[in-house]
Amino acid sequence: MNTAFQNILIQIVKGHGIGILDNAPRCKTLLETYTKGACKRESRLFLISLEAGCHQEILSAEDQNHVKNQLIQKLQDEYGIKSAFAEEIVSLMGDVIEKWKQTGKEKIPQLEKSAQKGDYRSQYELGLLYERLNDYTAAIHWLKEAAKQGLLLSEQPVARPFAAHAPSTQSSGAPHPAKATAATVGTLVFIKGGTFIMGSPLSELERHDNENQHPVKLTNFYIGKYLVTQDEYEALMGTNPSNFKGEGLPVECVSWYDAIEYCNKRSSQEGLTPVYMINKARNDINNNNEFDNNKWTISANWNANGYRLPTEAEWEYACRAGTATPFYTGSSIIPTQANYDGKDHARQSTSKVGSFPPNPWSLYDMHGNVFEWCWDWYGGYSGGITQIDPLGAPSGTHRVLRGGSWNKSAQSLRSAYRVGSTPSLRSSEFGFRLARFQ
Repeated sequence: MNTAFQNILIQIVKGHGIGILDNAPRCKTLLETYTKGACKRESRLFLISLEAGCHQEILSAEDQNHVKNQLIQKLQDEYGIKSAFAEEIVSLMGDVIEKWKQTGKEKIPQLEKSAQKGDYRSQYELGLLYERLNDYTAAIHWLKEAAKQGLLLSEQPVARPFAAHAPSTQSSGAPHPAKATAATVGTLVFIKGGTFIMGSPLSELERHDNENQHPVKLTNFYIGKYLVTQDEYEALMGTNPSNFKGEGLPVECVSWYDAIEYCNKRSSQEGLTPVYMINKARNDINNNNEFDNNKWTISANWNANGYRLPTEAEWEYACRAGTATPFYTGSSIIPTQANYDGKDHARQSTSKVGSFPPNPWSLYDMHGNVFEWCWDWYGGYSGGITQIDPLGAPSGTHRVLRGGSWNKSAQSLRSAYRVGSTPSLRSSEFGFRLARFQ
């Protein structure tokens, strides 16, 4: 592999941290900047290896040689990369990560000093560093310390990029933000903004590597008390695409694009300003999914007061409802609390919305029934400083789905569980709920 390219990668990872490898679009931009358009073959292979998750596998592996052989085979079988190129790129990835580990270990003493003095950012950075170095005991300790500090941030002033449409205290039934965290207004629930730790701790059972904890600040918003039902969808769109048809059941077999169109149409019907601008004639340059049948260009006006999909961060914040456990029900969940794992529990279908107890903020079916489309492109989380009203990755291949479904096991119902799917795909496990600013 080109030595100059290897040095550039090492420079990027040392300068931006190992977490930069979780953000393929950003890596692509940096590579183009640093290589000045050269090393195109190397850059392409490296970005493919990121998509395949090679960096995550190498970082977490105990047996480096075994995992590298597996990754070489994966790049050949799933991505059609020739054996010699696959060996090159996996070897390069290993070398870059090894260089980063050496640098990371050199940073630990200084970070430890700052972290022990209570510096929140140092605690968080140190926790992530230890996690990447596979020292999970130290990682859990410092991430917990950072989480304690992060929770205190919710009492401090929050930057409000969406302040123009934060829920008004004059609206019927809307609470003053200082007096309540959530209150129902019609079929929407007002959610008071604040800071929370998004993702799952290393100690959480059956967690995935894409759930790295990080602090997030959110502005006030509304979110649907229930999933959108078939009755609501058919009344507005004139069709019911659902596989399991019935009164009060959530609409399913809807794509991400279907949900976007529903949001706009309902906004117009109720005299609100639609959030989304939809251009069906132009392919989205940020959509990298070759299997997406639509690829419409969808942009958002975040100053509009119409209906929209929740962001992934808003969804998790609303789902958790102040909890930090794997489920809002605690450390576990049982079939009387949500509709999941239908094969084992003989439901084998969706259930009427609101059939199970709500979470502490009066939201129903946040765990189970159907996966819920969110606005975001699926991508790696950004680490470091607190993210304010994050909108997800700037591009990608999949849109985010949250919450688990009637056909999935309990682990996919966890508040931090993330999955993505092709935006044009329809499934009996996919539905959505509405969100909006006032």
